[in-house]
Amino acid sequence: MDEVAVALYPRCDHPTRCYDYAQELAATLDRDVDPCENFYAHVCGHWERRHPGLILPVNQFALLQVRMTAIIFDVLEHPPDPSLPDSVQRSVIGFQVCREVEKSQRDDLKVSVVMA
Repeated sequence: MDEVAVALYPRCDHPTRCYDYAQELAATLDRDVDPCENFYAHVCGHWERRHPGLILPVNQFALLQVRMTAIIFDVLEHPPDPSLPDSVQRSVIGFQVCREVEKSQRDDLKVSVVMA
């Protein structure tokens, strides 16, 4: 997940915590292009340069979705924060229990394959 976040937010020192939608949109503008001549190039002209290495088509909403997924997994993969609401803490614990069950099932599957 970190490699994806760094690719999406290359100038961010901590990709899961810094994001300014207005700044991201403003940075994609190519002010050298007259919007009356080519509106798309004016608005999106620097988008690919800001997000090198991404497979297109990707847009700001897709980037935001990936970022939110990274933030959610960051919360879910750490011990529950007591300052969060009980429902969130329970969700974190439930997620971690499910991950442990999945991991144990994968380990059992590995043993089954080796024994076969």
